[in-house]
Amino acid sequence: DLKLPKFVSIKSVEDVVAAAGEAKVVLFSAHADRQTLRRSIDIGVRGLIPKTLPIQSLVSVLRLVDSGQVFFPVELSNENS
Repeated sequence: DLKLPKFVSIKSVEDVVAAAGEAKVVLFSAHADRQTLRRSIDIGVRGLIPKTLPIQSLVSVLRLVDSGQVFFPVELSNENS
């Protein structure tokens, strides 16, 4: 999770995206905001999946990303930040 101290930073994610080559990278996070979303997309992340996403939806989201689409929670597009 990006908000845990001494765990993962956006720079770490950027390194994973660079190492992934053609593979699609998604983030799972309990704490996501519009700024994180924008930065993630800028570095090549293809999805930002909240940990609150129902497990039944996870396969659908991963298939969507695998098909070339970008996924993010709609509530992040409505934030005023």
